[in-house]
Amino acid sequence: PGTFDGNIDGNGHTITYHSNNVVDLKDTIVVSREDTLFHLSTENDSTFSKGSALFETLSSASTISSLKLKVSFKVKGDNNYQNWFRTNLLLAGLAIENRGHIDGVELVELSTGFYAQGHQSQTVITAYGGIVGRNYGESAEIKNCKISAPIQFFDLGYKMAIFYGGVAAFNYSKISTCDANNKITLSFTSPDSSIAQIGGIACSSTSASTSVIDKCTSSFNVNISCSAGLCKGNIAGVVVCGRGKVEVDETKITATMSPDTFDGVKFSKVNCYNGGRG
Repeated sequence: PGTFDGNIDGNGHTITYHSNNVVDLKDTIVVSREDTLFHLSTENDSTFSKGSALFETLSSASTISSLKLKVSFKVKGDNNYQNWFRTNLLLAGLAIENRGHIDGVELVELSTGFYAQGHQSQTVITAYGGIVGRNYGESAEIKNCKISAPIQFFDLGYKMAIFYGGVAAFNYSKISTCDANNKITLSFTSPDSSIAQIGGIACSSTSASTSVIDKCTSSFNVNISCSAGLCKGNIAGVVVCGRGKVEVDETKITATMSPDTFDGVKFSKVNCYNGGRG
């Protein structure tokens, strides 16, 4: 845990990151209820105090460029449940939070294995950001990045809330000229309604004054298998909840969902919910 404030030019090389546990975050991250889209608990906000990534925080002075990532999250969780944790999790390939500059990073592999599973009626969130968990701050910018990793999510037969954004789970700053070109598989077997929020570029981008998604493209496909027939969620080629500025060329958005209609799941090529600029 801690902050990185240096410069890395990967020169096109690949970093392989394997995480065998989550850690306590130095700085707790709070996501407002409106950014989760669902009334998940009696609390107003969702708090993330545990997570895993190559870095915890990239400072406003940091720059990371020209790098490929292969990421794996695999371990036993607490209470000896395989891969299970009893609290919200924020997971990312490169950094839990970016406040600096990321340019030309590609996620080429992501193996999911950490899941948050609440007690009884409690719903906790597993939030994955392909590159960062939260993009936040005046200097934060992510550009020219690509998501090409095929990704699978499972609910392990228990009700779960899975949030995913290809570049960032939660965007409060600027993401530009990034591309989501991958396949995502959702396999739900719980008799209760598991929740999925899947965005090709971001799960949410909701600050009307600072959130920007600009000139991004998406050709990802989400395949849903729900054996119990009970699923809820929102899937979007660019961003699930984009109340900030979202400017894309829709002719370059070819995201799809299979099957193309599914009870309880809303699909949009670009943006499922837009209450702000765009």
